Amino acid sequence: MVKGVNKQIIEINDTGNKYFEKVLLFVAPGKKDMPPELLNTRAKEYVIEFSNSISPSISLRERITRKKAKKRAILISVSAITVAVITALIINFL
Repeated sequence: MVKGVNKQIIEINDTGNKYFEKVLLFVAPGKKDMPPELLNTRAKEYVIEFSNSISPSISLRERITRKKAKKRAILISVSAITVAVITALIINFL
């Protein structure tokens, strides 16, 4: 429930998200005098940015698994490079 009559609200009906159909954004008191087109543009940008930052299609467990896989791949790459460099140095000095 919204209390008070001095609240300016921007309603976005097309969220681009399959889970949420509508977003209500309350305009900050100091920004009420901005052009409505600018406020609407900023609101849509915010909703898109927010929607992209939370990826509901990928579970937290899957994100953690992907991060661990990336770390392993980096570790294996660094290890392989280290072995190659050491091997080259040994062959060069023999």
